[in-house]
Amino acid sequence: MFPGVHPSALTPNAAALYISANPVVLPSPAQPEAGKLTSIYGLANHGLSNLHRVYWNLPTASLYEEAVFRGEARISHLGPMRRRRHERR
Repeated sequence: MFPGVHPSALTPNAAALYISANPVVLPSPAQPEAGKLTSIYGLANHGLSNLHRVYWNLPTASLYEEAVFRGEARISHLGPMRRRRHERR
């Protein structure tokens, strides 16, 4: 779309368009830990389907890391996790 142009050199609207057209796919930090803890029984046996990425039984550190990575929470002073408030539309 903007070959050879870094998004920082664009106006805010053009930068948003560039980023939406060129998404960056980053691996989840919880994937390695989740792979070790995957259940043999599986969630399909519980009647759940069409699930993309599901983690369960993760250690506390991995839960913190994943929540911050997804933008769902922040870490407060001395370590408690705070849920991020999302704007209502």
